[in-house]
Amino acid sequence: MQKISNAGTLNLSVNSGVNRARNYRVQTSKMGTSLSKAPVYFVAAQIRHNPIDLLVLDEVLLARIKDALRKLGFSDQAQIDNALRIEQGGANVEFSQPKQFLFKNRDSTEAVCISFDRILYQTTAYSDFEQFKSTFLNALAVIHQIAELDYVDAVSMRMLDAIVPTDGKDLQDYLPIELLGLTTWADERSWQIIHQSIEHAFDSNENRIVLRCIRRPAEIAFPPNFLPLGMKLRPEFATLNTRHAVLDTDAAFSARFRFDLNEIESHLLSIKNDLSQCFKNIVTPQALEEWK
Repeated sequence: MQKISNAGTLNLSVNSGVNRARNYRVQTSKMGTSLSKAPVYFVAAQIRHNPIDLLVLDEVLLARIKDALRKLGFSDQAQIDNALRIEQGGANVEFSQPKQFLFKNRDSTEAVCISFDRILYQTTAYSDFEQFKSTFLNALAVIHQIAELDYVDAVSMRMLDAIVPTDGKDLQDYLPIELLGLTTWADERSWQIIHQSIEHAFDSNENRIVLRCIRRPAEIAFPPNFLPLGMKLRPEFATLNTRHAVLDTDAAFSARFRFDLNEIESHLLSIKNDLSQCFKNIVTPQALEEWK
């Protein structure tokens, strides 16, 4: 199996057979209308479940999971090297981290990552929440069918959007000044902003939401605890080389409940609704019209 090196740590009741799990489809109403030109470039959803060391240590169990995920289209499989390396007393010291395994699709645009206590699904080709949710739940279903997960401690989702002004426009045409910090102050002095980050945290009725806005001078970037791990970006983002802002929004439900796909789905819907509220009520009407 191929190994992927990653110096940091990734922050990340079904009794039917595998074939039935692969056809899992939700029966809920759809979310609001999607934007055809949405600026999203990376999305992930994750559950934290009861720790199962054998999930990443038992070769027989792992082989069954690999085959089940391969049948779902995640055929590019690799172990992630999560060793933490620091310099101590002039010498490099390496601390081993729990094993993680990455299962990517053929085009490296979707991936499932599993460790002993969490399962994460991520994509750089996000276009529709219903499809995203269905793929994540299908992956959870086949893993649960094999590993028999007991409970879930947290459900979360995170989205990265690149706000790139078109010709003749500036970031103020897309975002409120509250998220752009000292933009006017710097412009008055003809100073160039190299880096800027603003963060807000909120509690809704169910979830904790964190909204970050990061100004970038050129190429696209990822938060250090949210790395793409060999994923391929869409061309318009991979070749981006102009000033822009990244909206980094995540929401999480944290409470223990018995593993149940319907309940996980319900929390995902609530989380996505909160994330959509943040996005659509923060960006300007002009921006939404441009991305429609």
